This record gives sequence, C-alpha cells and structure tokens, in this order.
Amino acid sequence: MMLRKSLVTSKNKRQTILFSATMPAKIQNFARSAMVKPIAVSVGRPGVANLDIIQEVEYVKQEAKMVNFSNAYRRLHSRL
Repeated sequence: MMLRKSLVTSKNKRQTILFSATMPAKIQNFARSAMVKPIAVSVGRPGVANLDIIQEVEYVKQEAKMVNFSNAYRRLHSRL
C-alpha cells in the first residue's frame, strides 16, 4: 500500500521501466495500474521458452567460487 501511495504522489515527474523474462500477472496488473500510458515489448512468443538458451548448473565449494566464476566468464566471452 505504501508503494502505491508514493507512486500516485509522484506520477507526473517520473519514468518507470520494468524488465523481466518472467512477470506474474499480479505484478503486471499492479505495474499497469501505477503507470501512465504503459506499453509492453515482447521478444518471442509469451509463455514459450527459447530453445536456443542453454542453462547450466554447477555446484561449487565456497572457496572456489571466484576462480570458477572467472573461468566461466572467460569461456563465455571467448565464444562471442
């Protein structure tokens, strides 16, 4: 409720931009009610996963996280 009140009082002097790969209907409805002239931009078909995306999960011990992250980052950027 406090968020809605602050949005209403500052509606004329702000710009709100929301980005999300997934946004529940409840959040979409709240965002639309708080925005002036809202627009939506979609890439691909809503509700359909992009088959070109590869998700990997790797469990790493705490002490190895920075080294592992650095290596993964280098591998990713060497492919670009």
